[in-house]
Amino acid sequence: MIRYLTLLLSGSTLLCCGLPALMVTLGFGSSLVSLWSVFPVLLLLSEHKLIVWCLSGLFIFINGIILLKNRFRSCPADQELASSCRMGRKTGYRLWFLSISLFFVGVLLGNL
Repeated sequence: MIRYLTLLLSGSTLLCCGLPALMVTLGFGSSLVSLWSVFPVLLLLSEHKLIVWCLSGLFIFINGIILLKNRFRSCPADQELASSCRMGRKTGYRLWFLSISLFFVGVLLGNL
């Protein structure tokens, strides 16, 4: 659950800060305004971006601690359960790296 929440929050940093900065840089300011009128929650995220950044960074950090803590935990002896356990861990690491990537793209494109 926390993995998906981390991905959602890091994606929201990209939406609140990175996407508007990229669109204005590329000259799509009027498209950004129409996007804000269709999805007003983006404007709300932009107004409270410091809170969004802090929550996202906190959840990414907590998720990293959980992943590191559980990396040596053994999987069940049953082959099917062990296979799904290993696949779940791989998915968790991929989601975590995707969250970190989205967070840092938001850092590079957006400004606090």
